[in-house]
This record gives sequence, structure tokens and C-alpha cells, in this order.
Amino acid sequence: MSASGGRTRPRLRRDGLPLLCGCGLLALASACGVSEPGPEPLQIASYTSSGRELQVALEWCGQDPRLEVRETDDSVRITAFPGTTVAGDCQGGGRVVLDGPLGTRTVVDGFDGSVVSPEP
Repeated sequence: MSASGGRTRPRLRRDGLPLLCGCGLLALASACGVSEPGPEPLQIASYTSSGRELQVALEWCGQDPRLEVRETDDSVRITAFPGTTVAGDCQGGGRVVLDGPLGTRTVVDGFDGSVVSPEP
């Protein structure tokens, strides 16, 4: 209580406001998940199939690509991301096991949405 018998209110210092706002903006930016972009997808050159297994050939020199697959009744969409880049023979590729046989489904490249042709 103050000398006049009334209650005193806590006073907010004006010079502390910019610090609070700055900390709030920093926390907001951290919560937004700002991060560096991931690797660009690779283009699929062709594929071969045997039952539920697809071997995809990539236009890339490397090994151990990460292959993401999305299957529907009409298509199989494969998006390939780089693994380890190697010098020399450019026979990059990978293997995908489907939930069911490829059958008459179309293979689609997740890189650009184009239809991928089987190897001749």
C-alpha cells in the first residue's frame, strides 16, 4: 500500500516493451518451422516391372536414392530424391515394391507428372 492508503499498481516499464516484442517475434519464427529447402526430385528415365516389383532408372549418377510411392487404382506415382552421388558410371536407380501388381496402371514421374515408359 502507498502512503495515501491506496493500492499501488505494478508499473510496466516502457523500455521493456521492445524486448518483449522481439522475443515474441523470435518465438513465432521458430514455431513456424522455417528451414532450408530439401533436395530437388530426380527425373525417372524408365522402369522395368516384375509382379509387384519395379526397377526404376534415374537420370542421375548415384546410389541409394529415396523413392516415395503413391498408388491408386489407375496409377503409381514415384518421386525420387538423391541419395549418395558417385562419379563414373551413371546408372542411378532403385527398386520399389508395390502393394499389388502393376497390371495396367500407369507409372507417373513425381518430378514433373509425366508418364514414364517401360524399358524396351
